[in-house]
Amino acid sequence: MRDVSAIPAIFGPLLRTLRVEAGLSQEQLAAQCGMDRSAISLLERQKNQPSLASLVLISEALGMTAAELIGRVEADIPQLPEGSE
Repeated sequence: MRDVSAIPAIFGPLLRTLRVEAGLSQEQLAAQCGMDRSAISLLERQKNQPSLASLVLISEALGMTAAELIGRVEADIPQLPEGSE
């Protein structure tokens, strides 16, 4: 079983990296997604998790599918130690 509690710690830095690689500020990404800049900041700082709708909008703004973005996160989710499920 995977340690899904690690998702915010994986998603936040990944979002920041992808946003910077796309040459977008938090304001620009937020505008493309119809979100507030503070929402992007909270995601990047691992304070919030995106809704499914936000995930789709963010991935589109970054030029990828939601499946690709989720796949990037999923690849880094660690396994729980045996017997801790």
